[in-house]
Amino acid sequence: MTPSFAKGFESWQSWDTNPLYALLHEPIYAQGGGVACAWAAQRVRDAHFAADFDVLALARAGKPVAFTGEMVFPWFFDDFAALRPYKAAAELLAARTQWGKLYDEKARRLGWGVLCGGLGGGFDGAWGARA
Repeated sequence: MTPSFAKGFESWQSWDTNPLYALLHEPIYAQGGGVACAWAAQRVRDAHFAADFDVLALARAGKPVAFTGEMVFPWFFDDFAALRPYKAAAELLAARTQWGKLYDEKARRLGWGVLCGGLGGGFDGAWGARA
């Protein structure tokens, strides 16, 4: 990895200017029901994909190292200096169980979910220009 690539990658996802993304990444998917997100990405990764993301073992074996994409993990709030001040808030959000419903199941059955999803893309919907 070149220093230029590392610097570009670092600035691509700056927690200095985007801490709200880190705080709300998992809670935005909460679906009510009295269930906490409880760092779902970390739990699923540990339970089902631990070997797929063992960077040292993969590198030593000469295998490709997988990235986790957009996931936000609890250790980010320790490792990234810009996120450390938000660690307590992140833990509170991860433990919160009082979320409203994200989706209205009745509306989804009636097709409103598709309509609302299309509107999310602005005047031209998420699937292309408005006819």
